[in-house]
Amino acid sequence: MRHIFNAILLEKSATQITVRFTEDNKIFTNTIDFPAEFISSISLAEIGEKVHLLHCLGENEDLFAKYVIIEPDFLLDISSIAECIHEYGASPFFYLYNRAKKRANTRPILLGNAANFFLDEIIHASSIENISYNNLLSAFFKRYAVDLSACKDLQDKTQEITFFQDLKLHFEHLYSLVTDIFPRFNINRHAAILEPSFLSPQLGLQGRLDLLLLSDDRNVIIELKSGKAPFPENDYHLIGVNHQAQSALYQAMVQLVLNIDGTKLDTYICYSRYGEKKGLLRKNNASDSFIAKVLDIRNQIVLVDKYFGQNKILPERYFGGINGANMIEDVYLDTRFISNYILPPIEKIGKIYTSLNPLEKAYYTAFYKFIVREIRACKLPSQEIFAHAQSSLWLQNLEEKKADGRILINLQLLSIEILDNGAEILRFQLLENLEKADFRIGDIVVLYQYNLDTDCSICQQVIKGTLLKWQGVNIDFLIRNKQSELALPINALFAAEHDYLDSNNGFMFQSLTEFFQLSKERRRWIFQPNIGINECKKLTHYTSNPLVDNVLLQAKQAKELFLIVGPPGTGKTSIALHNLVKEIFLDSRKDILLVAYTNKAVDEICRAIASITNIDFIRLGTSISCATEFRSHLLENKISQCVNRIGVQNVLANCRIYVGTLAAIQSKSEIFKIKHFDIAIVDEASQILEPHILSLFAAEDFEGKAAIDKFILIGDHKQLPAVVAQDCSEPLENLLIENGWASLTQSYFERIYRQFYGNQQIIGELSMQGRMHEEIASLANQLFYQNQLQCVPLVHQKGTLNYLKIPDNDLAQIIANKRLHFFPYSSVEKDAVGLIANICATIFELYQLNQWTFSPKKTLGIIAPYKDLIAAIRKELHQLGIADLNEIDIDTVERYQGAQKDIILFAFGIENEKQLLQQTSNCIEMDGNLIDRKLNVAITRARKQLFLMGNERFIGQNDIYVRLLELI
Repeated sequence: MRHIFNAILLEKSATQITVRFTEDNKIFTNTIDFPAEFISSISLAEIGEKVHLLHCLGENEDLFAKYVIIEPDFLLDISSIAECIHEYGASPFFYLYNRAKKRANTRPILLGNAANFFLDEIIHASSIENISYNNLLSAFFKRYAVDLSACKDLQDKTQEITFFQDLKLHFEHLYSLVTDIFPRFNINRHAAILEPSFLSPQLGLQGRLDLLLLSDDRNVIIELKSGKAPFPENDYHLIGVNHQAQSALYQAMVQLVLNIDGTKLDTYICYSRYGEKKGLLRKNNASDSFIAKVLDIRNQIVLVDKYFGQNKILPERYFGGINGANMIEDVYLDTRFISNYILPPIEKIGKIYTSLNPLEKAYYTAFYKFIVREIRACKLPSQEIFAHAQSSLWLQNLEEKKADGRILINLQLLSIEILDNGAEILRFQLLENLEKADFRIGDIVVLYQYNLDTDCSICQQVIKGTLLKWQGVNIDFLIRNKQSELALPINALFAAEHDYLDSNNGFMFQSLTEFFQLSKERRRWIFQPNIGINECKKLTHYTSNPLVDNVLLQAKQAKELFLIVGPPGTGKTSIALHNLVKEIFLDSRKDILLVAYTNKAVDEICRAIASITNIDFIRLGTSISCATEFRSHLLENKISQCVNRIGVQNVLANCRIYVGTLAAIQSKSEIFKIKHFDIAIVDEASQILEPHILSLFAAEDFEGKAAIDKFILIGDHKQLPAVVAQDCSEPLENLLIENGWASLTQSYFERIYRQFYGNQQIIGELSMQGRMHEEIASLANQLFYQNQLQCVPLVHQKGTLNYLKIPDNDLAQIIANKRLHFFPYSSVEKDAVGLIANICATIFELYQLNQWTFSPKKTLGIIAPYKDLIAAIRKELHQLGIADLNEIDIDTVERYQGAQKDIILFAFGIENEKQLLQQTSNCIEMDGNLIDRKLNVAITRARKQLFLMGNERFIGQNDIYVRLLELI
């Protein structure tokens, strides 16, 4: 028996496929028989698809493959595949249906959360005798307080009583499982690994198990289910077919990843609703035929999405596949259960496309394809973005990863800190000197043990987390799920690589679907927002700037939508948003939702509003992503003293201002069931993709009405837009172009600005900037803003440089006497890194000589285009031995948007035509002028001095760059 990996499909028939593959550096062509269960996906597959053939039996030309995996490098979550398999039907279109469904907050979902929580706490308890239901119930309430308080089911007294009765029942059964059944099964709870994650490109799968026990003689998988077992419930051996599918795929994946003999791996379903005598633990024995059927569904899901994104499947067929006749077997269609509970929501989503007018259909289809392609771009390699694809974890070798700076190895685990919310901080020491490191704070990663050269991410458990802190050789990671001691042995060596999260793109599918289920009246937000003003409204709080006051008045008088355009340094957050919130908060009893795209911007919003008299607000998000000074405002801290749901509801209802990232709000959408908002102010709106912002337009309150009445969007379309992974060259349908769409990566903010350009009932523009000295501001002003930017002026914008003590060398003389300067170099590697370090050291020396305070986070910042260049600069600075220089921010221009420093060093980092093309790819045309949005952000971050450096040979090939150097 053997496996054939990376084969290419050449021919196919009803029972055989012909493939080409390489083995031992030789190319082979074989015709291989396959099981009948794979006929659907193989019929769908095009010639040229990549396939894996697993468990091949026979010899030479006479081979039979037990499993055929099509496009195996596209990993699908096992749980999402399993939910396509039901007693009443199996179809890949359940995947499309489930993906589009609104995330529910129901009694069964909460019971499932509770069961998982109870099992985790019981397994991890240091002393199981001290575990009690009341203690765990209190802890569960704190963890899920908002979900419990917003759950509509629990508003019904009868359901509320049975819910808490069921909670106690689940606890008792799980306690019995661990204390009574585990010992009889020779399962040591201390050796159990909870929620381990695995990646399996062999099967095209990824997943996180509930519980795994590994030992020399016996291995056990337990999957926890809190719902009902299949009918009839008095047959205590029955397992739901979707649960069979899920546990069978987990077993197949674990066998392959960990190379475990199938005879030594048992898989169980734990139905925590039932006691031991009624089938609490049920063994799953799935046949090869059943597993093949489930894997065939997996193949179909991948291919249907792929071909739809490539315009090979028509929307009518793609969306039309979501219907009962296609997804449910005929024999079940007319049954009462199917007719009353299963069919209606399927038909509701399935009919969305056919209910739309031609423009809406074009919009819905275009953005749905866009999201599908975005997911593929994040998972699969391309020539342009190979290193950013999830599959680079196994497709690149170690040397390639090192060359790209995409892996950290020889990370020695020093200690583990457990946080109050159950998350953990892993503290490592980096034992290896890195040539390149393409990592930065906030990156999501996969960690895995790396004690041998053969260790990798697809041959063991992986741990998912976030890079939290990096100082010298000390690196901290925050991991999302509590891990067993067995998974994290102290002093063991680990590797870290970049990870990819599906959830952000998943929210866009849900937003699209929810939005197009709204009434036609509410759907006009996209196509023709209601323009108008209420002239009766007047300002009650004025600023010192009449131009700002005019924009604030316009925003207040606008009926439903208003855009505030703010060029760099015009105080979009510190002035416009601050005074808007002040005006609304002090002049009315209105409730306000404040939204931004990044956590950094949310912290700035908190900073901007904190000084308003008597203000209080709730910050959505986690303590790790929140600035220290605002952690007391975090939702979890605001409700920490609440002992029941009424208390939580009162806290949430009485607070008038909520602040959070769009992602945090999407993940806590239960808020809208408790709180209605009169107005939402969205900062960084020009960085938000249109499907993302639809989630706010589609939000509904507890009465099913719009949860937000009015929107004020703040941004600057001449600065950087949202970052996407895919190649965006796909042409738009003419109907969309004719109605104002230029690109699917264009933000809603920019599109509405272009559509209503010059209309002061919906657009207000800020023009007074207080950030840059007038010499620095003149660059962007002449290049991109048609000289409309004006200085406030503040003291630092008009004053002269006043370095009194200056070292006697050319570099110090330039820095001490020039606001703007360009340093040429011929090689990034040989010249730029050292030059930057020398400039930083000289600036630090000047501050010391003149007895000025050097603040690492305010005085100096460096912008560089690539993470490996950033790592090289940081390494060079570290070698200077100046502690303050180790703390300065060095980042890409994308991460610098919204930031400012007294002095900015900007390295173009361009050494070839390809890099030049990449650096200048973010250009748009406005008013007949070409706007380089990336350059615009880079040259507008400095308050007092701006130093640029680059290779003139390549910079001179771009007209905007040439004009920039002429202005300097």
